[in-house]
Amino acid sequence: MTEASTISLRERFDSLNGGISMWLSRFSDSLVEHGLDEFYRVAHEESKHAPEMAMRNDWHFLRTGIEGLGNEQLESVIASLKEPFARIGTLGEEYQRCAVSIEKSEEQWHVVAKRARQQLAVWEPWAIEAEIAWRKRSFPWTHVSGFDGLLRLQVSIDLRGASAEIESPQRLQRNLAFFETQFRAVRATISSAYLDEELPEESSVYDFDMGISDLMKQQTQVNELVNRKAEIAEELKCARDAYRAQKGPLNILLGQLPNTAQWALFRICRPDLREPSEVKQLGAH
Repeated sequence: MTEASTISLRERFDSLNGGISMWLSRFSDSLVEHGLDEFYRVAHEESKHAPEMAMRNDWHFLRTGIEGLGNEQLESVIASLKEPFARIGTLGEEYQRCAVSIEKSEEQWHVVAKRARQQLAVWEPWAIEAEIAWRKRSFPWTHVSGFDGLLRLQVSIDLRGASAEIESPQRLQRNLAFFETQFRAVRATISSAYLDEELPEESSVYDFDMGISDLMKQQTQVNELVNRKAEIAEELKCARDAYRAQKGPLNILLGQLPNTAQWALFRICRPDLREPSEVKQLGAH
């Protein structure tokens, strides 16, 4: 290795961003996850069979450095971290499952939302016309010239707009109170028309009610999953913070590795920094 490349590599080794301190922390996680025995198995295997001699030497120096720390002390510290580390893994898997469930639930939401929009596209215009007709019959002063436009505007404000909120689960949740108000207003007009036997024969109130009901059920499911995901994220953060705090003794131990072992670990973790002359293709021996 040339002097210039050696200096470059050592500068990277000492770097606070991607240097040996980061790799020691990741190495400690690997020891907790896989155990000391597995590390020794891999280290022995690589020391004998790695495709290039430089890599064999790296593994050898790392292994002997770890042995020098004392297996009993290492195993004790590693054992104390198994449970908090596993907790992180469990929560991480639960978080991913929840994310997948949200994706599937939102896909289903769009299916039922389409049906709800179709029903509102039928019933909103009908309800507006029915409400205007009822008010004109009930309040004679609405026949005053020029009042029709104002009446239509007022009725439209009262009854229209629910369908616009069925764009995404997020938008519907933000404007749920408005959506429910508009739906109830349309539904009230439908009920009045039913009592007066003025419902349109070609449209089904059952389909309308079920369309909105299915949408609300799916919205609730999405909300519950989103809330659970947020809860898991907070639990995961707390678990990671607790693990990092408990990992202090292991970090201190690994920080006592001799320079040769730390240098070996860095070289193992950054094979991309090796010079081409060091790298031999597998099977070249």
